[in-house]
Amino acid sequence: MPTHISLIRHGETPWNTNGRWQGHARIPLNDEGKRQAALLAEHLAPTAAEIAAIYASDSLRTMQTAEILTARLNKPVYPDERLREIDMGEWQGLTRDEIIEWDGERWTQIMSDPRRIPRPGGESGDQVSVRAIAALEEIITKHRDGHILVVTHGGTIHNLLSTLNLLKPEHSHIGNTSLTRLVHQLENETMPWSLDVFNLLTHLDETKVKDNQEG
Repeated sequence: MPTHISLIRHGETPWNTNGRWQGHARIPLNDEGKRQAALLAEHLAPTAAEIAAIYASDSLRTMQTAEILTARLNKPVYPDERLREIDMGEWQGLTRDEIIEWDGERWTQIMSDPRRIPRPGGESGDQVSVRAIAALEEIITKHRDGHILVVTHGGTIHNLLSTLNLLKPEHSHIGNTSLTRLVHQLENETMPWSLDVFNLLTHLDETKVKDNQEG
């Protein structure tokens, strides 16, 4: 039987609304982020019996999201630092426009190949994928054939899908508290990973869905 992993981006934060790149900063959810997480918890409640566990990045915003889920679903939460967002290094806390104005030359160089070139003092997309995939593989060994929730970050999800060759050109936006479901089939040695659902946001009111990509 396949193992299902639902990748969940954390709820909205004040820095999301301001377009600031959070990286590893300890930024909490805002009221809207808490509301989003509560709506997701209600959406998942009918299938709670099928969920084996909840894993989460140990960042504040992901742990707060996971705690709202576990309060409704009554499942244990396991923090894992390997599920963190990309380390933005010197760019942490800045907006895209601020980075371009202050560090335009390095911005142009890094954005020419963001998966391979690390942010100044931080990580590359591939480095994020290596640690995140290692975490997922370990989770699968513990919950074979089960359904696991993994609360993480937009950049982490994006880089994971890229490395697994599951990211399509139209997969540009990953919304707060969205569900992206992966399927892992151990018996399929050549293509063990497949994408079942991308960026599902039906649990939110459409008027409240915001295009905050980073972090």
